[in-house]
Order: sequence, then structure tokens, then C-alpha cells
Amino acid sequence: MVAHLILVAMKIKLGFVPSHRAGFNEEISAQMRDRVIRALSKIRNLEVYFPSEKDTRLGLVRNDEDAEKTISIFKHANVDGLIIGAMNFGDEVSAIKVAASINKPVLLFAVKEEPLKTKWVRRDSFCGTLSISSGLYRRGIRFMFAGVVLPEEQSFLRAVEVFIRACNAVRGFRGARIGLIGPRPERFETCSFNERILAGKFNLTLIPVSQAILFHMANNLKDDDSKVAEIMRDMKDSIRSTDLEERDLLKMAKLEMALRLIAKEKRLSAMAIHCWPASSLVYGVMPCFVMGRIVDSGIMCSCEGDVYGALAMLFQYLLSMGEKVPHFIDWTIKHPERDDVFLAWHCGNAPPSLACEECEIKVS
Repeated sequence: MVAHLILVAMKIKLGFVPSHRAGFNEEISAQMRDRVIRALSKIRNLEVYFPSEKDTRLGLVRNDEDAEKTISIFKHANVDGLIIGAMNFGDEVSAIKVAASINKPVLLFAVKEEPLKTKWVRRDSFCGTLSISSGLYRRGIRFMFAGVVLPEEQSFLRAVEVFIRACNAVRGFRGARIGLIGPRPERFETCSFNERILAGKFNLTLIPVSQAILFHMANNLKDDDSKVAEIMRDMKDSIRSTDLEERDLLKMAKLEMALRLIAKEKRLSAMAIHCWPASSLVYGVMPCFVMGRIVDSGIMCSCEGDVYGALAMLFQYLLSMGEKVPHFIDWTIKHPERDDVFLAWHCGNAPPSLACEECEIKVS
């Protein structure tokens, strides 16, 4: 339990569908398939699955039988998304069959034509992606189009990297468990939310936890608890000054430990916490510094029982592949003269990892 950002390794599994239209040159399709696989294998945070030459002829997908074998491979691997590439005109029926069966995000691309040496060596790849995209659209399957590219080109590699982040966000967001620690503030209607829509559309589960339970857990932790002591030492190491008394830091450490225990027990990806006024009135300290530290460990925490805020933080965190953490802020004060400048701030909940090296972190 440390104050600096804890990097969480996030890997994505993608299934590659090398779509081939019978009647076109098989060899150049197979060569392009191999080039795509080599290019994808060099991308960080990515595992690629595809039909081998033992599964289908030359490892290409050209008919329903190939599609069924490919679907089996992808389902066994539990892929998080699909990359469909038209190696030539492609076979839209089999490609769409895979996409519809797997039901995960799709990245579609065409490959560039080589210089025409004979009239028989051509791909018509772009034309094929029009047919594939039409079938995807007809079935309501959302997709991203990476363009007409070669697999070694930066534009393609960048599109795949963006797609990886999108797949990670979809995977982590759907079915997430969000803790609501206490209610939203009475006069903050902006923090209201629709639990029914969240459950129906994204399969999100909201876990309500009473602040009375939180404070009870924190108060029952012993002063000499080894994990509480570890948190307290780390707090002291991460701040340069404080005007708090030792007992207040101890209460913060216990509050952090209690929140972490709740998050672990309830398997929470994020928490929306009713921070004021109950925390200071009932427990004696505010949770802002604690919340920032917990965010740095990969569990998102929003203020004021803001469930949508917690979900927005979770989505941002997943898009960063766990390499950066968001800051839950308000756009508070607009610059009196410059229209494009404002003060972005929110109590003291900023993750300590966002502070510059020379900045002084003070807890008061």
C-alpha cells in the first residue's frame, strides 16, 4: 500500500480474421496474413489469436466451415475483440458470422494494392470492406475502421493501439461492481443516477454500503495493526508537511484500511463516497487524502456519492491501460479575462502520483 501509482498489467486478447474471397490469389492473401500477424505480435499489451494453417487452408477464413473453426478458437481463448482484415475482396458472410457469434468490439481494415504486374493479381480489398461493413451495420455490430493500410504502417499500428484501449475499457466497464458509500448530498441533485439503466445497459452492479458500517470497521481496527501502521508510515513518507496531530493521521490510516477491506470484500472497481459532512462530523477526519491514495492503487474513488463520476474515472483508467490515473475535479472558477482558462480543483482528493516532483504535498 504505497502512495505512488501502482501499475496494473492489463493485457488484451484479440482475434484476427484474415478474410479471403475464393477465386482470388491465395498466396498473396496468405503472405499478407503472415505480415499482419508479425506486425500485431510486436504491439505491447496484446495477445493475438488466429486460425492456423492446420485449422483452415493457409490459415485464411473463406467460408462457413472456416468461420466455425475460427469461432471455436476465439471462444476458447475468450478474446476481448476482433480484428477483421480483408486480405483481398474478402468473404463478408464468414467474417460477419464470426463477428456476430463472438459479439465483441470489431476493428476492420483493408490492405493496399501492390503495383499491378498482371491484370490477375489484384486484391479489391477496399471494396470487400464495404461489403463487410455493410453486414456489420445491418446487424447492429459496432466497429472501427482503420483504413486502407499495410500492416507495418504507423497508421495501422496506432489504430490497433487505440482499439486495444477501447477493448480494455469495454471489458472492464461492462459488469463492473461500484460501491456507493453513503448517499449523495441532499442539495446536490447533479449527483443523482439511474441504477436501472446502468444495470440494464452495462450490467453494472451497485453495492450500497452504509457509512455507519465504514466508520464501525475503521474504529474497530487496533492502533497497532500492522497494516494500519504500514499505511501510516507510507502517508508520512509521501507528505512533506502537515498540521494534523498524530491521532488524526492514525484515523486516516484506519479509514483507508477500512475502505480497502470493503473494496476487496465486495470486489469493487470503483467507489462513490459520501465525503461530507458525515466524515468530519461523525468520524472526525475527512477522507480526501485517503481517496487519492486509493485511486493511485487502481480503485477509483469519486466524491459526494457521485456514481457517474466514479464510472467516468473507471473508464478513463481503463483507457490508460492502468498506466495513469484520473483526477475527480470540478471546473470551478473561470479566469476573469481569458475565456480558455479555468481553475480545476476538488478539495484534496488528487492522487499523490499526479503531483510534480518538486511540489509539496500538505495534509491539513
